[in-house]
Order: sequence, then structure tokens, then C-alpha cells
Amino acid sequence: MKNFFKSLAICALAALTFASCQKENADGNMDDQSSVVSINLTSPLMGTKAFADGKTVDVVHVHVYQHDANGNLTYIAPATQGAAIETPSKDVAMSAGAATYSTRLVTGQTYTFVFWAEKSGNSHYKYNSDTKTIAVKYTNAAGNDETRDAFYAVLKNVTIKGAYSASVALKRPFAQINFGASDYDAAKAAGIEVTGAAVKLTGIANSINLLDGSVSGSETVTFANADLSSDPNDPNATLRVANVDYKYVAMDYVLVGKDRKTLSDVTLTLAATGTQSATPKYTYTSVPLQGNYRTNIVGNLFTSPADINITVDPAFGNPDENIITGVANLDAANTAFENGATAVTVEEITSSDPDVIVLPATTAEVSLTLPAAPDGKTITIKYPDSASNVPATVNIKAVNAASLTINAPQSHVELNGITVTTLTASTSSTTLVVGSDVKVTTLTINAGSAIIYGNVTTLVKGENAGEIEWHVKSSGSLTKALKVADKIVLEKAIKPIILSQSFTIERDVTIDMNGFSLTSTNYPLKITKGNVNIIGSGELIGAFSMLLKGSKDDVADYCVVNLGPDVVLKAS
Repeated sequence: MKNFFKSLAICALAALTFASCQKENADGNMDDQSSVVSINLTSPLMGTKAFADGKTVDVVHVHVYQHDANGNLTYIAPATQGAAIETPSKDVAMSAGAATYSTRLVTGQTYTFVFWAEKSGNSHYKYNSDTKTIAVKYTNAAGNDETRDAFYAVLKNVTIKGAYSASVALKRPFAQINFGASDYDAAKAAGIEVTGAAVKLTGIANSINLLDGSVSGSETVTFANADLSSDPNDPNATLRVANVDYKYVAMDYVLVGKDRKTLSDVTLTLAATGTQSATPKYTYTSVPLQGNYRTNIVGNLFTSPADINITVDPAFGNPDENIITGVANLDAANTAFENGATAVTVEEITSSDPDVIVLPATTAEVSLTLPAAPDGKTITIKYPDSASNVPATVNIKAVNAASLTINAPQSHVELNGITVTTLTASTSSTTLVVGSDVKVTTLTINAGSAIIYGNVTTLVKGENAGEIEWHVKSSGSLTKALKVADKIVLEKAIKPIILSQSFTIERDVTIDMNGFSLTSTNYPLKITKGNVNIIGSGELIGAFSMLLKGSKDDVADYCVVNLGPDVVLKAS
């Protein structure tokens, strides 16, 4: 990293508080107003030479700020080269993931230390001492560039009361994205030999505040084509994910947030030769990226690019997002999950496959994609027995099945794409989400809440079920939702809703108009317990307006409605 230090004469340096207080005695020792500060710095290393082994990093830039009485920070600029006085802000060498920083600081004063470790001579990163930010340069970015690896940490509000020592572990601010192919030889046999790859990603940050770790900016970043290694002894020729080896296709570092995942559209463009030579381009949407984690996209990249799985594991050194393309069957899916995969796509389900899919023992997000199941096939998705760690979120995408049971009472579960006769779910209070493309004949919620966007014929609430929110697009789905849902959200104008006066509701119900209209041709609701709370903006048209205006003598026997201020009553 190129640093732009202020040119300060020795007399200017002496004006700084630390310099003015840290006078040297005639014998060369510091006076009683200063104290020795020693900080051991470490960054993670991998045991073998490979991408992200951390060994390219060889310098730590230390930036020191002094606090005034109001807590404001003043930067202590590095000394110019050759200056007689060394300032606390300086560079220290790092070797094998370790460095030692030493200085003298004023006793009784408070300081904040910012550490940034990288490959010396880098032009990728530039520090701004005023904003405490690193700007990341992606222009003409090379692919597979290990010099982009870097680490950082901040040590805040250190009051010097005497000799001070500390140990600080530095972490990567970047996500690492990797591509690995299991079908390299198969593609070559078919007439296409992949020789290199370029990677484009959307939504990538270009600045990080080192004091609080927040990132900003959003760029579409392209890493130029990099050749695939043809040397089998090259440590970067093979990418190992969940105990399976893949041909290493591409590796890049990108800046994203550390506390939540950035969803990026990632495009892999291949360079190839052979009788079927071409420049294939594959785009993977909503790929999760997170600072200090790896995202691995692996499997049949060249011959079946649509079969992609995305999985989450621990931080660098232990992969984060393992995106694994199609495994053969449910047995193979269970093996992949057991080996640490967090996203699996199954290519085929047979009648002889196991009926149970066991999720990985992880707190990360897990994804499972299933093909059509044979007629009569029942599938249960559950945690490992006696698992101490369970997925925070489980994403399930399926084609069809006779019966699907999801037993994940501590997880948020999202279900998409499936047509199923019987769906039984136990999820956490953070809900089961039934996607708009899901069709279920009978949905039973034994535990947890649910948000329904899809088509459900019959909904059964177990005694431990939480709140049911049903998004409706027709009078038929509204009628079904009124029988059991706690909250109903209109997704389009509904006309007409025709219900008999004997239709009763025995609980509190909230109807969110969501900006749409609801037209009734009679008095549709009879309340025996609870209220109907109509919220949001929208129009109630027809008999609703007459009923709410009390045009019928016995209106109180038929409807008790709390009307929100943005709901408009309109006669038909």
C-alpha cells in the first residue's frame, strides 16, 4: 500500500503531544512521562501453500490516533524517511503471519491503533487518515491475484498507565470467491478444453472504515482472465471442498460487509480451445458473500452449469459458502452434508433412496435443491441426532413429492418451487416461508409461524403453531385465509368477495389492504370473538361500506371492525 505521509520537519514533530512529553534524557532513556508499548500481531495462516495461505502478507501499516479530553482523535502522522524521531505510526515487518510492534507513548494519554497488513508495494489499497478508511482499487484487476490478500484490526481507547502489552489477531475484510470444476476432464473429452477464466461480480464495496468495519460503495467488478494451472503439483491446481477435490478454475478477493451476506450476481467467463472451443459464460444469481469468509462454487461448471449449490461454513481456512453442483442421490446428499457442505443439489431421487435427509451440524445458512420424487415417495428433512449446532436458515427448492416433512424447529425455513400433496412443518418462530410458486394440498403447521405466498388448499394449525400470515390474490384464497390466518395481506384487487352471513370469525384478524381494493356484494363477516382490524391504504367497496356505516339495524351482530385511517369506504 502506498502511503502518503505528511512531510514534517523535526521541529513540527516535536510539537506533537507525544513528542513534547517524550523527551530523551542525556543518557538516551525516556523520562517518566512515557511508557513502553509492545503489541504482538498475528494473522491466520494455512498449513500448506495455496491461495489464501496468508504468507504473501509481509508488512503491517500501523496508524495511531491520540484522544483529546473530548474523545476526538488526532492522527499522529508517520515520520518522513530518514527522520531522527520515530513516530508511533509506522510500518513493521510481518513474517509467517506474525509481527511485533513497539513504541513509546505518553503515560496518562489515550490512543487508538489501526493495523492494516498486506503485501508490500501494493497499489490496490490506499489509507485515508482523516476518514480512517481504506479505498479499494479494482481498475484492471487481475484474476487469481494473491497480492490482494490483506488483514486488519483496530485496538480502541487504550489508556497508557505504564508499560503496555497486548496481542491482536488480524482478520480479512474480504470475501474470497472460488470456482472448482468436477467435470474438467469430461468437458475436454467432449471437445472443449478450458484454459482460463474471468470473473465478474455485482454489488461489491470499494471502501471500508477500519474503526467500525463498515463498508460503502457498490461496483460491478471484473477480474481479468487468469490461466488454469496445468501443473498437477501446483498447490493451486486443486480446490478441496467438503473433502472432495475439484479442478481450481478461479479465485478472487472482494470487499463486502462482515456482519451480513452480500448477494451478488456472479458471471464466470471461460477461455477454451478444442473442437468445440468457445467462450462460455455462466451467471449465478444471488451468490452470498461475506467478509472473512469463502464462497466456493464447485461441481459440474462446464457441462451442467445450472446445477449449483451454495453452502455456508466457518471463516477462512474452513470454507464459508460451499456451492456444490449436483450430487447423484439422497445418499450422496447426506454424505455431502455430513462432510460439511451447506448447499446441495440432488440430481435424481429413486424409490430406493433413503426417506430422510439429514441437515449439516452448522449454524450457517443451508440450501437443498431436490428433483421430482417418485410417486408415493415421502421425504423428511431433519437435524442430525443430538446436534448442538443447527442451521439458522434452511432454503429448500423442490419439484414435486407426495409428502414432505420439515422438522427444523429452531430454523427459519424457506420453501420454493414444489408441488406437494402433504406438507408438514415444524420451524422456528421466525417462520416458514411458502414461496409463490409452491402448491400444497394440505399444509400442517405443527410449530412455528408461517408466511404463505403460494397456493394452499387446506391449512391446519397445530396447537404450537404461531402466527399465520397469508398473502392472497383471489376471493377463493381470501375465503380460505379468513378461516384460519391471523393476518391477511392483499396482493391484488379482489372482486367480488361473496360470503354468507353465517361465515364467522372467532379470533382477531388483521387485513392489510396493501394499497388494493376489496369489493363485497353482501355482509360477509360475523364476529363471535375478536375483531377484524383493517390496516394499510386501500378501498373497501360495496356492502363493506354499508356495513361499516351501520345501515343495517343489527350490524353489531354481524361485524366488529377497526378501520385504519388510510382505508377508504366507497359505495359500489
